Amino acid sequence: MLTSVTGHQNGLRLLLAILLAWGCAGTAALARPPAGAFIQLTGGQTRKTSEQWDSTVKAMKGMGLDMVIVQWVAEVDATNVPSHSGVMLQHIDAVEAIVSAAARENLSVILGLEHDPNWWNEITAPPEVLRDYLLVRVSRQEILQKALLERFGAETHWTGYYIADEIDDRSWRDPARQTILRHYIALLQERLRARDPARTVGISAFYRGRTEPGITATNLVAVLAETGIDHVLLQDGAGEKDPPAEYRTAYNQAFEAAWSEALPERWAVVETFARTSDPSVRFAAGSAGPERVLSQIADAAPWAGRLIFFSFAHYMDPDSSAPAAKLYETLKSQYERTEETE
Repeated sequence: MLTSVTGHQNGLRLLLAILLAWGCAGTAALARPPAGAFIQLTGGQTRKTSEQWDSTVKAMKGMGLDMVIVQWVAEVDATNVPSHSGVMLQHIDAVEAIVSAAARENLSVILGLEHDPNWWNEITAPPEVLRDYLLVRVSRQEILQKALLERFGAETHWTGYYIADEIDDRSWRDPARQTILRHYIALLQERLRARDPARTVGISAFYRGRTEPGITATNLVAVLAETGIDHVLLQDGAGEKDPPAEYRTAYNQAFEAAWSEALPERWAVVETFARTSDPSVRFAAGSAGPERVLSQIADAAPWAGRLIFFSFAHYMDPDSSAPAAKLYETLKSQYERTEETE
């Protein structure tokens, strides 16, 4: 009996937090941020037909999303399809199908640039070697941009670039290394805008419980200051339970205290997966439970300029699995309910 009462009380607290965060609690309510989602072209996603991508993007539109981020269009040392400029574009058929479907559904598209699976090893190099590596990264991304502009430059629904090199909380604690990374990000966005000034540029960052919230926020501010980036996507770590849910507020408060209008807008990456494999073995995950994801949204809604779910096709597409369909229907219902009260 005690367990039932406690569970009921916790459910009421969660519902109240969700109602407040999603704009359903009268004049004191917080506005619901616009929302989009990643599509990650890994595994079976690369074999989808155009019709299947149409269905996926329609489902995104159906739950109130207005943006798709394709992560990513190219990968170092992958077997890719060459563009007219000789640059290698990965899974171009899928990218073209997603861009076309998004245009039909009036969703904006952000295209992720090149992913380097060796990033985490390369950034441990000594400063001189690290600088050279990052300069090569800029050059490769410039060439890739030319290829993207050839294929999609006239597409008005393509609104921005996503830099696939993620900023973590451990690799950039040293001020000298922060400077190297800051110069790389600033140079890359400058080169991208030189050819394409109208589209935005964003990058993502994540953190773990190994770094105190205030230090995490201070270091990220040092990296992003004066880079010219439009938005930084802050991953909430819920899929790995790191940092633990009870500490998310402390990190959010630390970012809020450290942030200024001169810095990029903060977007919240709401992880919709739950890891099912041990951290010591190859990654495997399934769709998270709706209650957990709703609590993540409630945590992010007060501060996020935009919510970005990770990732739709794997963990939220109602055609992919029963748990994904359950999560999708729950979130779709919340969006519909919010729209009715706005």
